[in-house]
Amino acid sequence: MYLAGEGPMISKFQPRLKMGIADLDRRLAVMNSGTEMRELYASAYLEVRRLIMTEGEPAVWRRVMSNKN
Repeated sequence: MYLAGEGPMISKFQPRLKMGIADLDRRLAVMNSGTEMRELYASAYLEVRRLIMTEGEPAVWRRVMSNKN
């Protein structure tokens, strides 16, 4: 969503409660509804945007590459 420029569209669906990255990752694996999917995607987008703003995009890409299986 970040790369496609779709973040602003989905970010309006963010859940009321902020969750940690591990919880977000776990919940993304077992979504139960369309509403939950939109909220989780919005949370993921906002977290990626926060990481890019605080650490820089190259650091985020390094994280992605280091987590590949």
